Amino acid sequence: KKAKKYFRRSLASPTENSVAQAEWASTALPGLEVNVNEYKVPRTFEAQSFETFQARKWEESIRWCRQWHWDQPFSARPAILASYISSGPLERYSDSIKIIDNSKIANPRDPVLINNLAFALANLNRIEDAEAAIQHVDQAGVTDPATITLAATKGLICFRKGIIEEGRRLYRDAMDTAKKKGMLNYRAMAAAYLAREEIRAGTDESERSLKRAIEESRGQRGLDVVEILNRVVELAKESRSRGRTSTGGL
Repeated sequence: KKAKKYFRRSLASPTENSVAQAEWASTALPGLEVNVNEYKVPRTFEAQSFETFQARKWEESIRWCRQWHWDQPFSARPAILASYISSGPLERYSDSIKIIDNSKIANPRDPVLINNLAFALANLNRIEDAEAAIQHVDQAGVTDPATITLAATKGLICFRKGIIEEGRRLYRDAMDTAKKKGMLNYRAMAAAYLAREEIRAGTDESERSLKRAIEESRGQRGLDVVEILNRVVELAKESRSRGRTSTGGL
């Protein structure tokens, strides 16, 4: 209640930064609603990026991220969000790499940017490049969210190399860490991507992993998680029709 009160007070005569922070907070605080267009504040690129992201307007969010990047070229955050959208909900991995390349000059060692780059490369099956990228992460600068995503991305790389058991362990480590930190959206995302890799590999765990991913996604507000899980469900349907999964039906 206190947090919502302070955020609402910050919007009485807002700056671009306070609008952006309130928009970000609205995703975690039920009852705090922010309509960026209500505020006559210049350069609300960051806030618009997150508002359109939450509305699942992926292309529009990327366009706002570009303007945010031009306004703050030394910040890694616009490229982190835009590359995540390109690789996650849109599955346009080459676009994600281009976005990261534009920001890497100013942020060569940002662990989240590096993770997003490795994730995009691995999804293009450029495994050696993905491994080379992830080796550049400075562990001293890794925060809790990055710890989770880096473990999951390493799991992805292992799956694509055919090292299934290690890949599964890394994904589960990511899920366990996310649960301990109370970051259930990260746990749901890791579960969805683990299910995807189990399905692609045609393992005996594919159906169980998919069921778990669906369970983990329940109650999540993030439409990006829903979008990605829907793609995994479609992949499972295609895989069943080709007889690649070990069991039938959910």
